Amino acid sequence: MTSVIVAGTAEAAFDSRGLLGNGLLVIIARRTLDHWVFWCSTAFARYNVAIKCATITPDEGRMKEFNLRAMWKSPNGTIRNILNGTVLREPIICKNIHRLVHGWTKPICIGRHAFDGREEQIELDVFNFTGAGGVALSMYNTDEFIRAFSEASMNMAYQKRWPLYLSTKNTILKKYDGKFKDIFQENYETKWRAKYEHRLIDDMVAYALKSEGGYVWACKNYDGDVQSDLIAQGFGSLGLMISVLVCALTVELLNLKLLMFGTNMTTY
Repeated sequence: MTSVIVAGTAEAAFDSRGLLGNGLLVIIARRTLDHWVFWCSTAFARYNVAIKCATITPDEGRMKEFNLRAMWKSPNGTIRNILNGTVLREPIICKNIHRLVHGWTKPICIGRHAFDGREEQIELDVFNFTGAGGVALSMYNTDEFIRAFSEASMNMAYQKRWPLYLSTKNTILKKYDGKFKDIFQENYETKWRAKYEHRLIDDMVAYALKSEGGYVWACKNYDGDVQSDLIAQGFGSLGLMISVLVCALTVELLNLKLLMFGTNMTTY
């Protein structure tokens, strides 16, 4: 277990082991109106390393249980958005752990695009609601964030010598998902030598269940959230998943190592 030092700002003190501590505690969230997440994220960016304990995004039940002032946004989502990060999750295969999908003999690494802009308080004509009304959702993304997602995913695939698959629903979301497809293809053609292919998410899910594993699967935020849990359960347990947040700085350092060590670099 990691000991956590409670501190009110990002300029927290170091403990005896040299760890920068920020108190990820309910009392801090209440006192700071949840601003601690922003403080921690900026500290992460400044020191280029961090240790974060597990967090839970509150719902109505958690609000009552912990006496929260509001249903705070996802701490993980805020941290990922500020750091422009990609979550890479991969199962640990153990011979004595039963796999629900017997054909998976090699790990499947899920690259989850960790940024998805969501706006719930906007004025925009989306649909002319009648009767009892309805609900609308708006999402946005930037070329910079999508490109960082592409870089992180292709770096991981190149390092592992595995093929990379990007799954979208560009047949329906022609512009939004099409932007992901175009940037990945551009990045692949200009920079990367590893095998890459874009697939519809319908086809990719079917392929995943029939495959033996051994590839990196790049997913948009919500797709990656669902598919990474599916992969984890298929390999036996959510507790046997390695999860790493790779941001732009990490990718730059990895590129430097690849230039220095070439194909001899096998550790991440």
